[in-house]
This record gives sequence, C-alpha cells and structure tokens, in this order.
Amino acid sequence: MALSADAKYDTKDIYRSMPATIQSAATLYDFAFSSVKHEDASTTAQVGTMLGFASSNDHIPLGIAHTQGDSRTGNVDNTAVLGGPAEGRFNFERTAYLLTISSMAGNYRDRGRQIWCSADGTFSKTRASKNAFCGIVIEEYSTTQAWVLVAAGMDQVIIQKCVTRYVQPLGVITYGASGAVTWQDFSAPHHGAITDTWGSVIRPLAGATTGVSSSVQISIGGTDISGGVILWQVSNAMGTKVAGSSVTGTNIFHEDDLIDVVATNSNSGLTQGFASIFATVDVLLGN
Repeated sequence: MALSADAKYDTKDIYRSMPATIQSAATLYDFAFSSVKHEDASTTAQVGTMLGFASSNDHIPLGIAHTQGDSRTGNVDNTAVLGGPAEGRFNFERTAYLLTISSMAGNYRDRGRQIWCSADGTFSKTRASKNAFCGIVIEEYSTTQAWVLVAAGMDQVIIQKCVTRYVQPLGVITYGASGAVTWQDFSAPHHGAITDTWGSVIRPLAGATTGVSSSVQISIGGTDISGGVILWQVSNAMGTKVAGSSVTGTNIFHEDDLIDVVATNSNSGLTQGFASIFATVDVLLGN
C-alpha cells in the first residue's frame, strides 16, 4: 500500500515496547503470557485491555507484558488511576525467556520444540484445545525449564495463523456389492498432526445383522496412526456422528506424505452404506 504523496503521516517506533492497559487493578505483576481482547469480545468493558492469557474465546495472544520496571521497557507506572486499570508496557521484541515447562529432556533434544500456553504462566510442549503458540526452545536448561524464544507483537499474530487447527474431510467410505471402497493416497499439503477423527453416516450400513460393524482406520505413509479408529456399526442411523478412538501416536505427517483411509469389515454380508470421514489437523512449523 502506497502512502499519499500529499499527506504527512506521524510515525512511532515500536521496536521495544508499547503501552499495555491492564484490565484488573489488582494484577500488578508481569504477565507470563498476555493477550488482548478483540473488538467483538462478549465483555465489551475489556476490549483493548491486556489480560493474562486464557484458553477461551476473544483472546488475541501477543506475548509478554510487564507491569513493573524492567531493563527492556524502562520504568513503568503500575499504579491504578482512580481505581481503574493499571498501565504497563508490552514487550514487542523477540526475547528469550527461561520458562517452566514440564517433562523436558533437559538436553539437546529440547531444541526446536514448539511451546504452547494454556493459561497465564502455564506452558507445555503439547498442544491442547485453544492453546496459544508461545515460541520455540532455543536452548535446553533442565527437565523442568528451557530457554524459549517468545514470539511477540505482529510476529505472534502471524504465527497463530501459521500454526492453526482445522477440519480436513478425508472422503467418503462407500459399501456396495463389491465391498468397501476406501479413499487412498491423499497427498498431505504441509507438515501437521492428526489429533482427532470421526465419521458422519450418510446412509446406514445394511445387509447384515445388528452388531456387525466396519472399522475405519487412517494411515500415514502406510503406517496406521495409533488410535483414531472409527467403529461404524449397522445400528448407526443416518446423520449419526461416530467418534474415533483417542489418537495416541504415529499421527504426524510431512508435506507430500500419503494419507489413506481403509475400512475393514467384521462381516462380509454388508451390502450398502455411505459415511463421510473427517480429521482434526494441527498445522506444524516446517515441512
């Protein structure tokens, strides 16, 4: 976007930090990880203010916020004015922080790990629902701590889109006179992990007695993922969501890996049935 040749624009250097209005006057400490409420937040009084990150709606992760004097941000007034929000500074630099993270290796194998935040001050090397990407381990420290390069500001906003979570349709399992037709050799578009699976019945199974089922399994590069098996039964009515078993491992794929969906019948008498298969996918950095 080009600036107007006839206009004068004021500029601001935000290389180091920016103002942070702290929502709670009682919260007068450094946020271990912070977020800002966005414009359509349900609690309108909090819009635009800095809060400790929570795995909930309306939070935009930004990084580390300081409400006390700090060598990176200078002296900060952390006194609430007339009982209102406290003022602090939000660190806009890429900075390495020594964070407490459980179950680390404590050696070179920690380097490059993606670290996630589930709540203010709570960090993990595994991602759960609505966790925010925090940063990448750049140096090991111990089995409970590591040096993490924390993404901040617009870097954080951009990375949140790069490490998104989405639902991937994996085709339709079809049963006919010749048995099951599986969906094979889907080429993975990026580096990622399958974290959940399920099916949606379009047309119920028929041609066999109650209790007969079909096990739908997803594999990556010819190796079945651990868990994620969808047990589609004759008793499942049209429109039924059939959840897969818990995914526990061998679920990571890389760009251009081949992903297959294979159905195994418990009875050869199945003659008809259609079900759409889906997977929840986490996008991982790299390829």
